This record gives sequence, structure tokens and C-alpha cells, in this order.
Amino acid sequence: MTETKLRKRTVNIDFFDGDPESRASRGGNGKTYSGRLIGLINDKEFASMIANKEVRKKCFTSATIPLSDIVDNYESLDGFRIVVALKEMDDKPVIGKNKLFITERLSLVSYLNTDKSAGITGENGAYMMISEEVKDKDEA
Repeated sequence: MTETKLRKRTVNIDFFDGDPESRASRGGNGKTYSGRLIGLINDKEFASMIANKEVRKKCFTSATIPLSDIVDNYESLDGFRIVVALKEMDDKPVIGKNKLFITERLSLVSYLNTDKSAGITGENGAYMMISEEVKDKDEA
């Protein structure tokens, strides 16, 4: 019998808002979000998530996808949003049940480093540095 190693994937997003007023209130600092990368959604799926709590709950039963699935398709990300099931915000555990982080609509992938990290710009000027950490389940 072959031994299967389970891997835990955590994505980290350093998010810098495109809104000048928001940046000014934080002194230009971004926020860091960590959690499970759930995938990409289009505008119709985003509207459905906003309108329906049950749809949001279903996100938490979705499988974690590797960052490489998004990075490998960087040419076709325009208009999609990234969805992350949050575990930490600014290195502090997220308190409460089932919190999602959904980016603004993506516009341009400005930086790629194979399947380890990417820099993505949103339609409204936000900038996201995304990196992935993979650990064996017994290390986590």
C-alpha cells in the first residue's frame, strides 16, 4: 500500500487598497490575509454570494486549490475575484465562524514567480502580493 501525504496549503495576501482615502488612513500600509485559497469567482457568482448566506457557507466545504491553478491561467484572470477562507488577518486569528476575503475584480498580473507567488493589480488600483505555503499535514 502506498503512503499518501496530505498537504496543508495556506495562501497569504498582502493587500494594498487602491482607494487613496483608505491608504491615507492607514499610512499607506496594507493588510495581510491568510487562509485557504478557494478559487476564483465571476460577477454573477459574487452577486449570488452577497445575496445568499447559504452560498457563502458552501464555500467552506470547497477544496483548497493551489496558487499555481490561478497563476498558470494569468492571461484570463481579468474580471474575476479571488476568494479566501480566512484564518488570520494581520497575523491575528480571525474570531467567529466562516469569514471570507474576496478581492476586488482582478485586472493585471504584474509579477509571477512560478507557482510560489504573484503580484496582481485590481481594477480599482488595489495591489495584492500573493504567496503560498505548503506543509505536510503532520507538520501543521
